Order: sequence, then structure tokens, then C-alpha cells
Amino acid sequence: MYHNENQNKFLKGVIAGVVLGAVGGYFLHKNKRRIMSKVWMIKAKAEIYRRLGSLKDLTQESYENTVRAVTDKYKKVKSIAAHEIDEFAERMMARWKDVKARMDEGPDEIEAYDVEEQK
Repeated sequence: MYHNENQNKFLKGVIAGVVLGAVGGYFLHKNKRRIMSKVWMIKAKAEIYRRLGSLKDLTQESYENTVRAVTDKYKKVKSIAAHEIDEFAERMMARWKDVKARMDEGPDEIEAYDVEEQK
């Protein structure tokens, strides 16, 4: 009887350890995924702004075409979920007026704006 109690305690401990390990692994993976998501978004924004800076005439159509071209490039990367890219593209499209105003002020203003937005 004493032997069964120890066995039960041991099994409960093992099960608790497995559950805690799984939960910990989930949160670590989730945080890593969030960081990687921010990294590609920052790179995509930088590429969009670099392309916009080289345009002679910035119109809403050229802005949207640039955003689409960059996001299409990132859709080919398998480690990024398609819905994340679509959400990013929607947010960038919605920022047209802000980006236009900032680009009229100069490229330095755009970079400062994005740093404030990341906080």
C-alpha cells in the first residue's frame, strides 16, 4: 500500500511537470513569434519608406502599389502567416494621409514617426 502511494505521487509529479513544461514552451514560442513578427514588420516598413523616398510624385495609388509590392514579397516567406501580412497591409493602407503629410515634411520625419509608433 505504501508503495502505491509513492507511485501515485511520482506520477502526479511527472504529469504536473509535463503540463508546466508544455505551458512554458507555449509562452516561450509565442514570445519568439511575436518578436519575429515585429522584426519583419519593421523591415517591411523600412523597405516601403525607402521605395517611397525614391518616387518623384507620391500619390495614393503609387503608395498603395508600393505597399502591395512589398507585402507580396513577404507573402512568399513561409515563416510569416498570410493573415499577419494582410493585417499589416491594411494598417499601412489606412495610414496614407499620415505618410503623405510626413513625406512632405521630409524623410527624417517619417523615421521619427515610426519610432514613436513602435513604443
